[in-house]
Amino acid sequence: MVISLSTTSTIFCIMVTPKRKTTIQEDIQRLKKSKSKLFFLNDQLHRLIQADRTNNICRAYNYIQDTDLTYLYTEYKRLKKPAYTISIVAKMFNRHPARIRVAINEGHIKKPFILDKLTNGIYYFSEKDIYEIREYFATVHIGRPRNDGATTAGKDIPTKRELQDILEGKEMLYIKTKDGNFVPVWKAEEFN
Repeated sequence: MVISLSTTSTIFCIMVTPKRKTTIQEDIQRLKKSKSKLFFLNDQLHRLIQADRTNNICRAYNYIQDTDLTYLYTEYKRLKKPAYTISIVAKMFNRHPARIRVAINEGHIKKPFILDKLTNGIYYFSEKDIYEIREYFATVHIGRPRNDGATTAGKDIPTKRELQDILEGKEMLYIKTKDGNFVPVWKAEEFN
């Protein structure tokens, strides 16, 4: 579904894929407001135990070191990065989660942090992992092999700038060209 806002001769469009029940931005906003309280700090997965803003202290459990650690609340707020599940990462790249699992098992993508290894496990990706996944999918050839040996990446893989905007939760604006193609355009940030 394309929602278009027409002004003079330029058509502005916001693209929403009809297959999705929610947009990526809605999923990321829900993730940031979720009660799971999982986050990456210094490239290690943590779970927030207690945050005491008045005393500027927070306690978090570090899964890699298997210990409770204490951080300054201001540093925690400034340095924490969200932990993304495989379903949200798959939506970012318009792929099924099984495609990402296959790439992990074949060694094309670095194995992310796995929580609860005794069962199937839940993958948690950092932003650095997501950029590495993007680099992999940008080099995967789609379709039959070409005679010249070059690769043709999928057209639905986001660019680095689009991926950065998705991770930051910014809205992406598309303009329809004369050819009928949609080209992403970035709005200047408004400061109040």
